[in-house]
Amino acid sequence: MALAQVKRKSSPEPMPSVAGLSDSAFCKLVKWIRDQPEVLDELPTHRLQMYRANAKVLNAIRHEITLKTKNGDFAWVVAHPEKILAFFCSVPPFAALLRDTIRAARGDALRIVLEYDEVTPGNVLAPDTRRKFWAVYWSVLEFREKLSMTSVWMPFGVLRSGVVKTVLGKFSHVFAQMVRCFAHECRFDVGVPIDCPSGPMLLRAVPVAINLGDADALKQGLDIKGSAGMLPCGICRNCCKKGSRLPAANEYFVDICCADVALFDARSNKDVYDCADQLSSLYGTLTKGKFEDAEKMRGLNFNADGVLFANDLRDTFEPASSFTYDPMHCYVSNGVANVELALLMKSLKTANVTWQHLRDYVKDAGFKWPSGLQNTTTSALHECFNEARETGSKKIFKSSASETLMVVPVVRYFLSAVVETNRGCAHALRLELLSFGGLADCIALLVDAKHAKSQPELLEIAGRLAEANENHQKAFMAAYGSKWCRPKHHFRMHVPQQVVRNGVWLDCWTLERNNRFYKACALHCFKLQSFESAVLVRAVRAQCRYMADVLEPGVKLLGSTTQVGPLTFAKQARYGPQVFGHGDVVMSCAREKFAVVEMCSTDMLVVRPLVAMDVTATYARCELKAGNCEAWSCSRTEVATCWRLAADGSFVILYSGCKKRTYSCIAYRLQAACRYSIYYRIVGQCVDT
Repeated sequence: MALAQVKRKSSPEPMPSVAGLSDSAFCKLVKWIRDQPEVLDELPTHRLQMYRANAKVLNAIRHEITLKTKNGDFAWVVAHPEKILAFFCSVPPFAALLRDTIRAARGDALRIVLEYDEVTPGNVLAPDTRRKFWAVYWSVLEFREKLSMTSVWMPFGVLRSGVVKTVLGKFSHVFAQMVRCFAHECRFDVGVPIDCPSGPMLLRAVPVAINLGDADALKQGLDIKGSAGMLPCGICRNCCKKGSRLPAANEYFVDICCADVALFDARSNKDVYDCADQLSSLYGTLTKGKFEDAEKMRGLNFNADGVLFANDLRDTFEPASSFTYDPMHCYVSNGVANVELALLMKSLKTANVTWQHLRDYVKDAGFKWPSGLQNTTTSALHECFNEARETGSKKIFKSSASETLMVVPVVRYFLSAVVETNRGCAHALRLELLSFGGLADCIALLVDAKHAKSQPELLEIAGRLAEANENHQKAFMAAYGSKWCRPKHHFRMHVPQQVVRNGVWLDCWTLERNNRFYKACALHCFKLQSFESAVLVRAVRAQCRYMADVLEPGVKLLGSTTQVGPLTFAKQARYGPQVFGHGDVVMSCAREKFAVVEMCSTDMLVVRPLVAMDVTATYARCELKAGNCEAWSCSRTEVATCWRLAADGSFVILYSGCKKRTYSCIAYRLQAACRYSIYYRIVGQCVDT
């Protein structure tokens, strides 16, 4: 009887399940309540209480924008920029960040960045996607490296795609109304007074100084014809689509296959508005066919309700100066890398190198995903080359952006270790190998730019990226010709210029993470009448809580863009000891563990190196030698200068100028011989040498 009772205690009853709530979310909720039992007296017990709490938040930020639709006026509920700023400044960490940014500007106006994308919650293949919506975010460019954090991107609003289709002027009219809200209904030009816990401050900013999005979003927002027009690029006025006769007739024109950036002639803001005025004057005077030809020659669609045709916005909105292509979509999200990976696999097949060879090699080498990506990617890296991917990658390599980013260096390693060692294959595929090497260089520089420590370093990387883009474009044309050249091959040529103009690296990786967040908020919103306001208020409340956690002072993993706060550290600890190739590309050839990782508390991690360790085989088969070490405490005080590898495989840290023997929450960056870095956090005592 006693034994049976013991068994029952060791095997607790199954946890109750809640429909619509995952087990992990349920466990997090239980843990949160257990850690703070006093919140039980404040938690709502009725849906009406939740409704009242949401209504209180919505009334504090609410603003209505009137959209003209085929069915009459539609009142779009958005978060007023001034009100949402005041609301988020009630969070002390965000208020401190904004105050420091304003002080660093020394009276200069800040620059507002606007991002937007189309999102589909639930089943994207469902025949009825009435909840598909546009999500709009904005932030301040001077936040700089903090822009890689979702917590500093403020929600503006969500709008169902079904409503956009009925709007007169489609999404371009919606975009015009957004610009009006920032330019005319806010006081950014003279300064927005904001009351913060630390005191009042005045925010001056240039509304919509940066217009960021993927090519399709920018196309719809600015009425660009894209590939359907003679000029597919939204920046160049002399770059024609592939196959055009203009480059042969006039040397001023080039096509999207051109590799010489010096030949591109960028449009000015006046050029864009002049083209819009020309179309306005021609509208109604030409036949339908001739007017369509006029649109194609200018690369714009005539839209009387669009942003380019709104005369009241021309003094505040600069379409050419703000136009910003997203590097992520240009390179690794159905971009240049995906096209070339598919072409490379076809070329390898002619040399009797198949997908199976690559799949087996990657599997035997032991390349693995970092633990932080295993929930969003395939379980093993070699599964990126499985039979299903092979079948679906006839024209373009099917993978997510994160997968593509990590697949490129793996394929490059395979080519150098297997294909290039065979003289026959290396000679037959010399052009393809040269082209892929140029692509890998571009991807490596893209990652380096994301993690640049200073603006001079970023600008130096941008210069190298511009040179790498030109070299790769030439090598790609030599290997595959113009048949497989896509508009994104040209769009990516503008990325280095955008970096120089902005002084900050901008991409849509943060936008995509925000999209997953908004999808979760919209997952249980089924009443379409209040869909926009319901999703918006849930997103604002959730982000306010998340912002308070993430922006708290913590330790930032060196080279990473993720801030480690009290509630996120447990997740970051799973990254443990990992090998980072080319900055942020995480690879590990280790079949055995490098160290024993122990969680002591929510903000403390112990890494104990193992003995008798074959470090050479562990870290991506690169020879690990003694090198430099950069170590900081929480106060960013340097406490160590170098390190060496002991005979038993452990690391010996050589401290300098440290009086205390014990340090907690210290972040190390150990630099190996071949550009690989090991990132981890350690809590313990200094080592005497």
